Amino acid sequence: MRKYKIKICNRCGKEYVPTGAKQKYCRECRKNNYIPHPIRTRICNRCKKEYMPTSSVQKYCEECRIVVEKEIVRKYHFSEKGKEVMRVINRKFSCSKIGKEHRREYCRSEKGREIDRSNKAKRRGFDYIPLNKWKLGYIGHHIDVKHVIYIPEAVHKSIYHDVIRGTNMHIINGLAIEYIKN
Repeated sequence: MRKYKIKICNRCGKEYVPTGAKQKYCRECRKNNYIPHPIRTRICNRCKKEYMPTSSVQKYCEECRIVVEKEIVRKYHFSEKGKEVMRVINRKFSCSKIGKEHRREYCRSEKGREIDRSNKAKRRGFDYIPLNKWKLGYIGHHIDVKHVIYIPEAVHKSIYHDVIRGTNMHIINGLAIEYIKN
């Protein structure tokens, strides 16, 4: 914190240590003589109704603000600049050459499914380290927040469990370990 030289209050003449470079009055004079600025109503530029602004640069009432923002976004998306930005984004995030068909095939492949399962686990705050291979009809079961064992979906859904709270984890983990042994 910066230290300032002792000053004399312009109102009462007492000495004080300022908290800012442009401070002219002591703490008591500031508290006693504070006059809040009056909040003036304004007229909306769109609907011409009177409203109470929430900021110094506000031009529209709340109802019109929402409509105006949508109009601005719509105009941008249909402008040449907006179309070019969308083309760049679509090119950047789409698969090469084949496009939709390639993405669809990839998502159906075992590697695509594995990455999808891994991404879903990461969103929940878990790691995704599989301890056995995925088979048709099997589902990934987290034995802890890092490791996954693939077990039949029916077995996985048969016992309520929760990794975070530890509810029934000893039961379901026992069954999962049996599947990894076999």
